[in-house]
Amino acid sequence: MRVGFFIGDPIRYTLLGYEGKITSVVYPNDAEKNYLVVQVTKSDDPTIAVGSIQHISPERYEHIEFLSYDNCDLYMKEREDFNLYTTFLERRAKEDSHKFLIDQALSKRDKRSFLELTGGDAQ
Repeated sequence: MRVGFFIGDPIRYTLLGYEGKITSVVYPNDAEKNYLVVQVTKSDDPTIAVGSIQHISPERYEHIEFLSYDNCDLYMKEREDFNLYTTFLERRAKEDSHKFLIDQALSKRDKRSFLELTGGDAQ
């Protein structure tokens, strides 16, 4: 399980049934009084309003689930870099998968599959 919390982390607090983003991590001088400040973005509990601020103490951290980040929060330049990088990774994964299938066809001595994968004529 992840140990650290960072400002902006999207979380789900399962104990009270809401989702939110960490707005600050408070570390006062007394280590036993640490807590997270969370702004609620979605709530299943009618007593907890969206946009409200909630505090979570360390003894309740086990009820926190980390949610995936949404790239919509990125600046335009960061979003372009993110899209460029993910496109590169997708293309690379497709190429590596294709090479793996060719290697598999060669190791099995499957001429038909090899020719189909390389664009050769199977006849």
